[in-house]
Parts: sequence; C-alpha cells; structure tokens
Amino acid sequence: MFTIYKYVLDPNENYYKILKPARILSVKSQQDTIVLYALVNTEEKEEEVYVDIIGTGHIFLPLQEVKFMSTVKLYGDNLMFHVFVDREHFGLGELL
Repeated sequence: MFTIYKYVLDPNENYYKILKPARILSVKSQQDTIVLYALVNTEEKEEEVYVDIIGTGHIFLPLQEVKFMSTVKLYGDNLMFHVFVDREHFGLGELL
C-alpha cells in the first residue's frame, strides 16, 4: 500500500530509516523542526537514507553525492538550514 510518511529530521544526524523504495516529495519546517515527506510503499522494508542538513555559513563536506532539496527557516526565521539528500533517494522513479 502506498502512503505519504513524514520523517522528522535533526541537523545533528545524517542517516534515517526510511521505507524503500521511496519518492522524497519535499522538505519543510513545522513548529521549529525540519520534516521530510516521502511517498512510500508500506509493504517494503526500511533502509538508511543519507541526509545532510547544513546551516548558512557552515562548512559543507557531504559524505555522499547529494542533491539539494530545500532551504528551511526555523526559530522565527532566525536560522536557515539547507537540506541535501543522497541522489539515490531523490525522487526515485515510478512507485505506482
């Protein structure tokens, strides 16, 4: 069965368990947290997905080849984070 899942991201973490295959739809801010929305097949297993979250002005040294997803604002627009996802999991082909 296909559904859209929300995954809460932490700027201090780089790997997340996400059902695969998945199509990452968007990354947004919600109540001062970063969330990733993905279309997933709930009958499949979880796999680790690499996500890099970088604050403006911080050094960017990704551990894998990544694709830019979004910039999110937190804490009254006082902090800006830029979210990158490994290319393997960015908008993965056709799920349906």
